[in-house]
Amino acid sequence: MIESVKQSIEAVAGYVRTHSNVFVRSGSKMLSTEEESARRSHIEHLADRLDGLAAKSIVESVTYRDFESILAALRQAGFFAPSYLISSVAHAFHSGAG
Repeated sequence: MIESVKQSIEAVAGYVRTHSNVFVRSGSKMLSTEEESARRSHIEHLADRLDGLAAKSIVESVTYRDFESILAALRQAGFFAPSYLISSVAHAFHSGAG
């Protein structure tokens, strides 16, 4: 079964929100509690943006590039969603699953 664009983006958003505390840190310095909380909040905000994009996809056209821009921001924040979820989104866009 091919998931819709909306469902596949929502799956990524759910994963991001559930695992927002697991992100890459650069260097040997540990983040302070405040820095870690701010990073997690930023990642959760990006999950909210994904949910917004999913909702938008049912009323107007969205592109994979729209999804990729949020995905790039997640990577910049040190968060990497599993490839099977990203592939699901790409497949939904490619197949034209509304």
